[in-house]
Amino acid sequence: MNLDDNGLKDDSFAKILSALILFDDLTVFSYSNNQLGPKSIELLGKIICRAPPSSLKELRLSDVKCSQSTLARLL
Repeated sequence: MNLDDNGLKDDSFAKILSALILFDDLTVFSYSNNQLGPKSIELLGKIICRAPPSSLKELRLSDVKCSQSTLARLL
């Protein structure tokens, strides 16, 4: 899935992620030039921590707008 350059904010991204959690076949995810906040970080963490065979193979985050504390929660 590619969600690049579409002006997503934390609330909107969290809604998308809550739907994506239901799909076990998400293998590649790209998110850039959007906002990353506490709501979306929590859900993204659940997707990242999936065990194989439902795990992500590739995650690309670039040029995301977020606070240092939000990013630290993800890492």
